[in-house]
Amino acid sequence: MRSASTTRPTRAVSPVVGVVLLTAITVVVAAIVGALAMGFESRLGAAEHPVAFDTEWVADGDGNGGNGAYVVVTFTGGEAIAQERVLVVDHTGTRITWDDVWTTDPKSVVEPGDEVHLDGVGSDGALQQICDTGDTYRIVVRGQNGETTVVDKFVAPSPPTVTTDGC
Repeated sequence: MRSASTTRPTRAVSPVVGVVLLTAITVVVAAIVGALAMGFESRLGAAEHPVAFDTEWVADGDGNGGNGAYVVVTFTGGEAIAQERVLVVDHTGTRITWDDVWTTDPKSVVEPGDEVHLDGVGSDGALQQICDTGDTYRIVVRGQNGETTVVDKFVAPSPPTVTTDGC
């Protein structure tokens, strides 16, 4: 018969195995999270062409020669960008490029301070006119890879006080 003092302790092995397993699980989880973060890094980078635009609503059409209300869009910041990469999209999805609008300077790039006015008449006649509160024009930049990013959105805060036959 064995005495109690000669039996081997088996209890201490269980906590050691538990600590080793928890450490291993922690390392594996950290590796997975790290791999995912590194994998998404290229997709979450800075915008290809960070730019800023400002919009101004002229509901009374003042200075528009009888063509009704309009929106002044001004490029306020960022690096120069090719005019054909800056799009204006109306609330129906119709789009034109910045260089399609007659009020742009005859040059190939949009630079800070450049502006256009959009009224849905004439050179930008493909666009729907702003005829009601909530109608929109979105300013979109098309990247080198063809992806598009909405960089500004104008939402008419009020209906125009002067309209043309297009409304």
